[in-house]
Amino acid sequence: MNYTPNNRDSVGTDSVEWVGNTIYFDASTLNCPLPVLKSKKLIQTELKHGDLLVVKTIDRSFEIDYVVLCDAENCELQSTEQSNHCTIYTIKKK
Repeated sequence: MNYTPNNRDSVGTDSVEWVGNTIYFDASTLNCPLPVLKSKKLIQTELKHGDLLVVKTIDRSFEIDYVVLCDAENCELQSTEQSNHCTIYTIKKK
């Protein structure tokens, strides 16, 4: 999965891009706990039922944190993909 985020967003970075009903969030330059905290903010403020959040991260603890995040925010993990040194998570808002 390749994408180049370039729009400013509600998390205050240049790392988010909307494409259709999907938000692409490149958190690969952020350290723990920022990827999960900013993902939570995007889920709470931007996602509607059926929308997707695609998070690109190098944060190894994100995989554990997403379980709690998805339960708390009524989401489910759709897929996990390895790409170079990053992991890409696709999360769907229920």
